[in-house]
Amino acid sequence: MNEELTSKKYWSKYWKTKPKIEGLIIEKDFLFHDVLSKYVPKKQKINFLEIGGFPGQWAIFFAKYWGANSTLLDRYIDREVIQALSTTNAVKNINIIEGDVFDLSVNEKFDVVMSAGFIEHFSNVNSVIDKHIDYLEPNGILILSVPNLLGLNGLLQKIIDKETYDTHFLETMDDQNLKRIVSGKNLDIEYINYYGKFCLWLEDVDDKPRWIRRLVYLTNIVGRFLVRFESRMFSPYLIVVAKNKKI
Repeated sequence: MNEELTSKKYWSKYWKTKPKIEGLIIEKDFLFHDVLSKYVPKKQKINFLEIGGFPGQWAIFFAKYWGANSTLLDRYIDREVIQALSTTNAVKNINIIEGDVFDLSVNEKFDVVMSAGFIEHFSNVNSVIDKHIDYLEPNGILILSVPNLLGLNGLLQKIIDKETYDTHFLETMDDQNLKRIVSGKNLDIEYINYYGKFCLWLEDVDDKPRWIRRLVYLTNIVGRFLVRFESRMFSPYLIVVAKNKKI
């Protein structure tokens, strides 16, 4: 059984309470750009799939900077938002597959399959990763990233925002556990690491009491000054890049 801690209704409410992102310019140095530039070759006609990634920031990133033919797969879709964000970033077309990844038939394979902040919402990470691999071309590249709640930030969320904390399965954030699972699926791991220097974050931080906002702000300033390395305790993400060994 693959228990899920969120729902389509949850994500609909989540995105409707977020600030408008239609005007967000996705820069070349967006988040994991250094890892992606190293492990994802820029070749002609890359077919890229982002799973569970509304509003499609990674699909747009790869279309914009890799020239990829990008597709977004998600069960929660607002086409107007995706179109507006694409237009802002001078991306002409993002293909859209609307539906649950567990229910859809696989009709196309992709050179690169990525999800960011998706697999941690399911109890059976094995089956979730298998669904990603179903869409992967032989010799294709799989990219998975999850937030890291195993360190200081997880403790903060557990105390301050347990509702959000409880929508995550922490097992997906253990690098050794994720490494074991991915390695057992005929994939070669090319990179796995906790990513990013010291960072505390909360969902809907602007709605939190002023003292909490100030605490997070000041702790981040001090932490970024004192902690100059990536680690399970302080980094905000875990990311893995793996290559399909099927030829």
